[in-house]
Amino acid sequence: MRCELTQDILKSVLRYGPETGHFTWLVKTNNNMEQGMRAGHLLKSGYIAISIGSKLYRAHNLAWLYMTGEWPLNEVDHKNRCGADNWWKNLRPATHSQNMQNTKVRSDNKSGIKGVAWCESEGKWRSNVSVNGKRIVKRFSTIEEAIASRKKAEQKHYTHAVQQESNHESA
Repeated sequence: MRCELTQDILKSVLRYGPETGHFTWLVKTNNNMEQGMRAGHLLKSGYIAISIGSKLYRAHNLAWLYMTGEWPLNEVDHKNRCGADNWWKNLRPATHSQNMQNTKVRSDNKSGIKGVAWCESEGKWRSNVSVNGKRIVKRFSTIEEAIASRKKAEQKHYTHAVQQESNHESA
């Protein structure tokens, strides 16, 4: 379980650079890892992973533990959507729903706006947003109406993430 790793243990084996997001080894861990070497490897998912003992940890979660002394309550979101970019100002606390909000527009999206899509079977534009695991879907005759609806829903349902972000940055 990840809770076995504490901030003290983490800081005894790794150094984290908040300005770069990089971890370096403070101790020699095996024949391949020397003191001072950069820690971690890039996963296919685009995240950096670091093995401590026999457990694999994602670097953004380790950065959170290193800087705050606590494991993230939910998830750690990368503001710039790059999972390998772990500098401190790029990380923020998020629920799963908030983290999913900060994703790229799908490649098959014809509207160019996340959460707005053409519904062929109904001949209408659909606006949708997910809140606490539930999808809220509305249909409109024009793309402009669907975009306005989506933007309004974002302001209503996702402002909490912005508030958490400002609290995190002022800490």
